[in-house]
Parts: sequence; C-alpha cells; structure tokens
Amino acid sequence: MAEEDLLHDYTFRLIGQRLEHAERRLADFALNAIPARLERRLSEFSARYGVSEPEGVLIDIPLPHREIASIVGSTRESVTVRLNAMRREGTIEFVNRRILIKRPASLV
Repeated sequence: MAEEDLLHDYTFRLIGQRLEHAERRLADFALNAIPARLERRLSEFSARYGVSEPEGVLIDIPLPHREIASIVGSTRESVTVRLNAMRREGTIEFVNRRILIKRPASLV
C-alpha cells in the first residue's frame, strides 16, 4: 500500500464509508423507534434489491420476519405486527414470500 497510492486511497475511502455507515446505523438504533427503523430498512432494500412492477417496487429477495427483526434490532413479533399494519394501510403487500412496496415514497 505504501507504494501504490491508488490502493492506499481506495482502502481508506472504503474504511471511511464503512465507518460512516456504522455510525448512521448506531444513530438509527439510538434515536429511532422500531417502525421508523423498519421503514428505513425496507426503503434501503427496495433501492438495493428492488424490481419495478406496475403496482410498486418488489424487493426481490425473500425476507423472513425473523431476519428483518434481527436487522432492525427488534423481535419477530414486533416486526410482524408492524408489517401487518403496513399491509392494512396499503403501503406494502406480500407476494410469494417477498415484499411489494406499493407506495415507495411513503417510506422516505
């Protein structure tokens, strides 16, 4: 790395990005309630794994409630309750074990 400036710059930029991401996640855990964290993760998943559909954006990876709970720092039961509330509100829909975000703008 001492001899390759590009490798040096890339490595430190990558470390900086990961540190910034970790700091944002920590602040999110400290400052936001579970529904806000869940909505933010769904928004991130839709941006990263989303496939545009006529009805909205389909997160094209299976997301078991237990896994989502682990990601947002909650219990499976709390995540299930909030996802069902979002389904009743018309924000999301479950399609073949995947989540279709019907109104992506409402998550931001």
